[in-house]
Amino acid sequence: MPQTNADPNGRVLSYADLEASWAQFNRSYIVLYEAEQEVLVTELLGAALDDDAMWQASLAQAQADAARDANNAFYWFNLGATYNALGEYDKAATAFDQALALGLPWRMLWYQFGPYEAYQQIGRYDDVVLLAETTLTDRPYFEESYYYLGLAQSALGDTQTARANLEKARELNPNFAPAEKALAELGSEG
Repeated sequence: MPQTNADPNGRVLSYADLEASWAQFNRSYIVLYEAEQEVLVTELLGAALDDDAMWQASLAQAQADAARDANNAFYWFNLGATYNALGEYDKAATAFDQALALGLPWRMLWYQFGPYEAYQQIGRYDDVVLLAETTLTDRPYFEESYYYLGLAQSALGDTQTARANLEKARELNPNFAPAEKALAELGSEG
């Protein structure tokens, strides 16, 4: 039955429960506001409106979290995601390695692709292939996994399989521009 756990008053969470769950998503948030509230929102968010300042604050938080609880895979994943955003892919890969070694939920790479990006950027193509194939084994419908798989296979010299996986990404999501771009680049190489 739909919405059997719905409550017209919303869901009550303690701050501790909210923090524990929110930290699993690197404390990301979206601010929704009316146009006439822009000045207030700008004042409230302050430095967080500047991407560099936001990512530096994210880095400080992720480093503090990982130092406080080195066995929390989410904290290491957040550290990797933040290093990716800062273009520090070697550090990101190291953090993602730690997160994966500690153990993440089996569905982690369904919606977050940081390890793919870091490993691809530093040339760890075999690791990209392994992650993508593992993710796609039981859930063969994530265009991003096919996309990164195709990029890694292309980098490894397997153009034919790369093309097939990039086409699968495009088939799953015809609006997925990165796959279209990668296919065009493969076409110009061949």
